[in-house]
Amino acid sequence: MTGCLFVILGASGAGKDSIIHALKQSSVDLEFTRRVITREINIETEDFESVTNDVFDIMRDENAFIFSWNAHGLKYGIRRDILDHLKDGRHCVINGSRKALPAMLDEYPALIPILVTVDPNVLERRLRSRGRENEDEIAARISRSMMPPPEGCYTISNNGMIEETAKECIRIMKSIINMNQCASKMKQEKAAQ
Repeated sequence: MTGCLFVILGASGAGKDSIIHALKQSSVDLEFTRRVITREINIETEDFESVTNDVFDIMRDENAFIFSWNAHGLKYGIRRDILDHLKDGRHCVINGSRKALPAMLDEYPALIPILVTVDPNVLERRLRSRGRENEDEIAARISRSMMPPPEGCYTISNNGMIEETAKECIRIMKSIINMNQCASKMKQEKAAQ
């Protein structure tokens, strides 16, 4: 059975990193893939692999990534070795990008997107409190966050307690994993007939 590949999407400040951290603490058997990013390491952000622009370009040219995209002046990549984990039946979680989702689905059609939404006022407070964005960047991120969800996305709201949002995400993931296992079992039984 091939594992499920979940991508967590949402505006900067929506709480993707917090949800992924909560998922790591859960009892669901999931693998978490670090992103490769052309950003310096900062202990206040997600766990990622920091590389220079030149190293990233070499890795991309050598087909090291299954997914790669540019956002906010940075380059992001997901290493291709995630496919081995999926082939082994492990369920994987990545932190992705709404803008990159169409290309990601072209590359891996079985990708399961989960969009984290947040009220624009809550998002503005979060962005201001972390202090990484200027006024124009805050306005642009809030505007992008109000775009309709991409088609086929599961959606969870992160306006309240992170524990509640994580529980909803886990409920969705468990349901999909169970459906995936049932479909795989039915396929095996059909092949045996």
